[in-house]
Amino acid sequence: MEFLGKSRDELQAYFAALGEPKYRADQTYHALYAERKFAFAEISNLPKALREKLQREASITLPTVRQRYLSTDGSVRYLLGLAVAGEKRKVPAAVEAVFMPSESRQTICISTQAGCAVDCQFCLTAQLGLIRNLTAGEIVAQVLLPLVEGRGNATTADTTSSEESARQAGPGRLAAQTNVVLMGQGEPLLNYENVMAALRILLDPEGVGLSPKHVTLSTSGIVPGIERMAAEDVRPKLAISLNASCDEQRDVLMPINRKYPLKVLLDACRGYPLRTWEHITFEYVMLGGVNDAAEDA
Repeated sequence: MEFLGKSRDELQAYFAALGEPKYRADQTYHALYAERKFAFAEISNLPKALREKLQREASITLPTVRQRYLSTDGSVRYLLGLAVAGEKRKVPAAVEAVFMPSESRQTICISTQAGCAVDCQFCLTAQLGLIRNLTAGEIVAQVLLPLVEGRGNATTADTTSSEESARQAGPGRLAAQTNVVLMGQGEPLLNYENVMAALRILLDPEGVGLSPKHVTLSTSGIVPGIERMAAEDVRPKLAISLNASCDEQRDVLMPINRKYPLKVLLDACRGYPLRTWEHITFEYVMLGGVNDAAEDA
């Protein structure tokens, strides 16, 4: 069984099947997500015999860092290999995540799919098509990895496993404010179950412990997903990738608009139940000579 990405309930079911008490799942959940320990041998409050059994029968699989691209401002862009061990793929899945630090906050941009099927005309990811959905564990790992590595441990070394980096760096600490944005590769609401499973862990005060005020999901406008997310007890903030001022224009730039045109999309936004501190963000990429006229504004 793969542990990374598993909820507390899933871990409790696993340990119950082993005949272990419920609190073993709680200990493991806390070690994974709050303490960020990615080797069973490091979870020292589990009995040695249980740790050895888990080492044989379960796994904690982190992505492989194929490349780190460093910026002078301290930002790090990770190219992550995500193929599952034993999985035979002609084209191994890979995605990018970006860590952007500043004096009082840090922002992590993560992917939810390898490639994308939405086919936005201004997006390079669209050229890949959809390779596959990411698992909940692969989504969570993109947040945990830079938090564990820390700013001072980013190097240009190729093909370094994140597990090795995590062991070298030790547990990372959250900055005064950590923002996470789901706007890397993929359309989050077309991988709904895995995305929400990951978000429940990221937003759990006893898990990764991020604030929902600082986690944003960006969608191209998948209306059924927006309506479904509106009913979730645990959810991030919502951002809409708009990029056009009329259906004719948006149909060309973002073909998903033909299925969910602007009126339908905006009606879903108007009906979205905002929390007292919340607003919906509309994102607009300016394309010279395409959607940047005064009439568009």
